[in-house]
Amino acid sequence: MSGANASPTGRSHQIMSGANASPTGRSHQIMSGANASPTGRSHQIMSGANASPTGRSHQIMRRDQGFTLIEVLVAAAILGIAATALFGLFSQSLFNLRKIEDLHRYELAAQDLMNRALLLSTFSAPAEIEGVLDNPRARWTVKVAPWAPSTLEDKPPDAVLKIDVAVIWPGRAGERSVELEALKAAKVTYAADYDLRRELEQLWPQ
Repeated sequence: MSGANASPTGRSHQIMSGANASPTGRSHQIMSGANASPTGRSHQIMSGANASPTGRSHQIMRRDQGFTLIEVLVAAAILGIAATALFGLFSQSLFNLRKIEDLHRYELAAQDLMNRALLLSTFSAPAEIEGVLDNPRARWTVKVAPWAPSTLEDKPPDAVLKIDVAVIWPGRAGERSVELEALKAAKVTYAADYDLRRELEQLWPQ
C-alpha cells in the first residue's frame, strides 16, 4: 500500500480494533506479491481472545481411556470358552486315570491267578473252571489243554500243558477282559475225582 500508512519496508499494515484486536491494537497481514516477504510465503498473524501466546491457533483433542461394553463382552466370552475347554480336558484326564487304575487292578488279579495256577504240579486235561472276584468285581476263567502232545488219548503221565487265564469285567461299551497264557510241563492225572477248582482255591483263597 502507498500513502500515509505505508511502511518503510514496503509492507502493508492494517490497524484493527475490537475484541479481536491485539494488545497493541494492530493486526498485521503479510501479503505476497510486490509486498511479499523474502521467503515468498504469505503469513497472517491474528491476535485476540482465541490467539495463542505465539500467535498460532492450536486444537487440542483428548480421548477418554477405557473399555467399551462390546470389548468387555468379547473378553468375557473368550475367557468362558477357554475355561470350558480346560475343565473338559481336566475331567477327561481324571476319567482316563481312573480307567488306567482299574485296568491295572484287573491285570494284577489275572497275574496272581496265573502264578498260583503255575504252582500246581498236577493237572487234569482238558479242564475249564471259572469263579468270581470280589475286589475288583469281575469273573475269571482258567482253561487247561494239552499242547505237546496235542492229545492225551494214550494217557501219558507227563505232558506240556497250555494254561489260559482270563479276567472279565463289564465296561461302558461291553465286556472287557485281560487274558494271559503260559506253557507248563506237569503231571497229568486221569482220576475222576480230581477237582481243579478246589486245588486252585487252596492256593488262592477268596
